[in-house]
Amino acid sequence: MTNKFSFVVGGTLSPDHPTYVKRQADTQLLEVCLHHEYAYVLTTRQVGKSSLMVSTAKTLQERNVSVVQIDLSGSFGRNATMEEWYFTFVDDVIEQLELSQEVDDDIEQWWASQHPLPTLKRFERFWRDLVLPHRSEVVIFIDEIDYMLNYEFKNDFFAGLRFLYNQRKTVPIYKQLTFVLLGTARPETLSDAKNTPFNIGEWIVVDDLQLEHCEPFWQALNEKHPHQGRILFEDIYDWTAGHPYLTQKLSQAVFEAPNEQTTTLVERLVDQLFIHNHISDHNLNFVQNNIISHSLSQEMLQEYNELLKHEFMPDKGTPASNYLQLYGLIKKDDNKLWIRNNIYKKVFNQGWVAEHLRQREQERYVELQQNLEREQLETKRLQQQVATNKTEREALIERYSSSLWVMVVFLAFIVVGSIALALGGWSDIAVVGLLGIWGITFIFVLWYTSQLKIADSTSSQPDSTTIPLSPSERVSLDH
Repeated sequence: MTNKFSFVVGGTLSPDHPTYVKRQADTQLLEVCLHHEYAYVLTTRQVGKSSLMVSTAKTLQERNVSVVQIDLSGSFGRNATMEEWYFTFVDDVIEQLELSQEVDDDIEQWWASQHPLPTLKRFERFWRDLVLPHRSEVVIFIDEIDYMLNYEFKNDFFAGLRFLYNQRKTVPIYKQLTFVLLGTARPETLSDAKNTPFNIGEWIVVDDLQLEHCEPFWQALNEKHPHQGRILFEDIYDWTAGHPYLTQKLSQAVFEAPNEQTTTLVERLVDQLFIHNHISDHNLNFVQNNIISHSLSQEMLQEYNELLKHEFMPDKGTPASNYLQLYGLIKKDDNKLWIRNNIYKKVFNQGWVAEHLRQREQERYVELQQNLEREQLETKRLQQQVATNKTEREALIERYSSSLWVMVVFLAFIVVGSIALALGGWSDIAVVGLLGIWGITFIFVLWYTSQLKIADSTSSQPDSTTIPLSPSERVSLDH
């Protein structure tokens, strides 16, 4: 190893690289694939998921297992239709498995010929008719699976994977097909509970690097800092706790540092790379942005603040703690929650928590104040509407009050006529006229009453709905 050696900061690490350290996840994922079981690796970014995939794929190929690696962040496109997305998927499979010379039909023609069938049915037949008859064992790695959140048909896709697994009971050829899903997401956000494939596969946990397995790191440092490599790497490990990205980046900085007094070298580089410049670091920026922009940010900050006060806390499985683990700030070990490493503890300290909790409170206050202002404007508008309707009602009543006197005269005439009729003093023509007047009066009363009801309902019913602030929101504003 010479000074031309370079650590890999970010990106995928080749399994042949000197600092690729095999972990328990390597053994576990390989065994699951060889037993044709589904697997998923859902964890935070930059801890070696893609490197794990590449290493496992290489070992499988060495054992004559056909492998396809699909990166959903690549050529699929965020705006792809369901039809375009599935065709891109199957086309990648054909290309990587080099099946174009072995299947009778061109994939584009075959896909079009199946068009009367629903897309998921074509997807199933693609494996059954084109792939599995030509390959005895196939493992499909789907990386960046969280990109499925961009598509409305994500539930259909995961339901399709589950369907292929369930078909193994009646169609044995599907036992040759295995899917491995990798990404940064919670299972419950990717698919609904009914269609999820995440309860039929095995969850592969990707742990940080163990110190006793990191000999390649300190041996590389020895090349630049003779006889100091192990001591320097132990200092590095004290800060990173084996976080792959942080360990690679800090090791690279130490490797490139002048060969000088090394007692404070690592601490100085930590301050320079992470503590005083954490906004520019991709990993630290990822952690911060995902936490403070999340809908559960306040809960996450509060739970993390409690963890800062203790060495560890029991894992209660709250949504906030689940997302803190997903974004990498904390980790679970022996059913306890720990801050992942000392760099995170130094950067995301109590001052950082207090600052962002204060920002959340300010944002909440502004939101409540805006709601209150909207409520006040709506109340004022409704008051004006009620006043306007009251004026209109009074004008309507005044307009028809003169007609009331006519109605009274008619009623009086009817009463007198009825008495006369009862005494037998009216002719038949008079009786008919009386009945006509009686009917006209009845219709007039109904019409007049309806007009009053319309006026009353107009004045009492608002034309829109107001959502008032809750008592707790008002208390928040008062304070």
